[in-house]
Amino acid sequence: MLMMQAVMNVSYLQANEWNDAIESVLDWIPLAEQHLVFRSVPTNEQHLLEFINSHKVCCTVSFPLSG
Repeated sequence: MLMMQAVMNVSYLQANEWNDAIESVLDWIPLAEQHLVFRSVPTNEQHLLEFINSHKVCCTVSFPLSG
């Protein structure tokens, strides 16, 4: 009986941690959306290649779940 109660307590704690994580993501999404920048893709081949190469270097940003 104690084992079952312990398993239920662990499950409850894990569910609460999951809920907290989801709430953090939901709070973070509007902030991330505010920083989105949409630009047109270059039509000139050389400019397009430069655009692609510049994004290969700069797009290693990670987004924290909590601020």
